[in-house]
Amino acid sequence: MTHVVVEAPAKLIVFGGYGLLIGAPGLAVPLRRKVRVELGPESSDTFCLEAIVNAQGSRVEGASRILVHALASFTPPLQARELAALGIQFDSSQVERDGHKLGLGGSAALMVAACEALAKACQRQSPSFEQVDRAHRALQGGLGSGIDVAVSWSRAPVVLRRFPSGSLWWRPSSLRLPAWRAYSLGGQLPTFVGLERARPLLAEPPPEWRRVAQLQELLWALMRLGALRPQLRLFAALEAALAQLGERLGIDIVCARHRALSQLAGAHALVSIPSGAGGGELSLVLGEPTAMPSWDEVASAAGYLEVARFDGEMAGAC
Repeated sequence: MTHVVVEAPAKLIVFGGYGLLIGAPGLAVPLRRKVRVELGPESSDTFCLEAIVNAQGSRVEGASRILVHALASFTPPLQARELAALGIQFDSSQVERDGHKLGLGGSAALMVAACEALAKACQRQSPSFEQVDRAHRALQGGLGSGIDVAVSWSRAPVVLRRFPSGSLWWRPSSLRLPAWRAYSLGGQLPTFVGLERARPLLAEPPPEWRRVAQLQELLWALMRLGALRPQLRLFAALEAALAQLGERLGIDIVCARHRALSQLAGAHALVSIPSGAGGGELSLVLGEPTAMPSWDEVASAAGYLEVARFDGEMAGAC
């Protein structure tokens, strides 16, 4: 009986988010936190693959939705007979806390792992990045930059740009960055909410959105030069620009929880920025490597939940 286990890393967006949607570059890195997909004999603890194939026209929820889109990524389509008696289990516990997502790209990582596991179990060629990206975008209602899929698919830090035409450019990267810590702030602004608010303005982005994109272009240029202190000044400017964009969109990209963290970081000569969709789900504190040990003590005493960190050269998982 077939038994397949595939893991894929979660991701953290260092900068990108909203600017990525209008053609600006973004950077994301893989984390040591992973999701796991296991295919094996059908049991009471698994999703029945054959049943999901047969029910693709019906309403499905949760992990089953990821499966439906993963199955649709294969050409020619997987047949029910190929999946007979197979069940699938998802483990996303490392990218969740108390049943809530941590904003680490869990659905993209699950999509990548599910597609790879299905390919191995059915002795098919794994879907290409483009196929997996389309499947994940379909899961998200047609929006999304693709950077989270690229990181999970390549298992490497990625610089990505999605042009307004829809074409995508990305590559693994080894840019020099400030040190950072990522914190889950417990906010509940799902990514799809930010995307839906942004959708009506995509055709003609307002000045606030173009400002975010311009700052991301400058950040990428400075990272290629390895200039750390100018990067920190630009991250601070990007935080302010995201706050203005949030006001234009009517959402708290830079929310009260993030502002409290940012104020504390600023008192220690560090800068802070929301990650991804913002809304207090996930935020970064950035600074020079020598400043981070003392900051770690401050953040721990203040009760902030650290979910990832970066201290040195840009390589591998954080």
